[in-house]
This record gives sequence, structure tokens and C-alpha cells, in this order.
Amino acid sequence: MTIVHRRAVDRVRSEEAADQREIRAYREDTSYDQVSEVVEDRMQAERVHRCLDSLTDLQRDSVRLAYYRGYTYREVAGLLQVP
Repeated sequence: MTIVHRRAVDRVRSEEAADQREIRAYREDTSYDQVSEVVEDRMQAERVHRCLDSLTDLQRDSVRLAYYRGYTYREVAGLLQVP
């Protein structure tokens, strides 16, 4: 009985240790993914700003009003007084 009990305790401890290793590995992977996501988001934002800078003033204002301020195309046309 003692041998069986000790083996059962060892098995439980082994499974708990494995679970803890998986949790640590998941946390490390998650932090890496968060960092890479932030970097990718910043790079994409820089590309968008460069593209916006290449537009005419009217085009740039139209995009900013529609996408960043949430106006409809009809509202943008009214605000900028263009068709």
C-alpha cells in the first residue's frame, strides 16, 4: 500500500509540475506575441501615415473624416462641400 500511495503522490506531483511548465510557456509565448503585435501595429500606422501624406489635401481630409472621425461618405461630401 505504501508503494502504491507513494507512486500515486509522485504521479500527481509530476502532472502538477507539467501543468505549471505549460502555464509558464504559455505566458512567455503570450508576452512575445503582444510585443510583436505592438511592433506590427506601429509599423502599419507608419505606412498609413506615409500613404496619407502622399494624398492631396482633399483626399487626405476625406479619408480622415470618414475613417478616423466616423462620418459617412455623404456627410464627408457635405462637410467638404464636394460631390
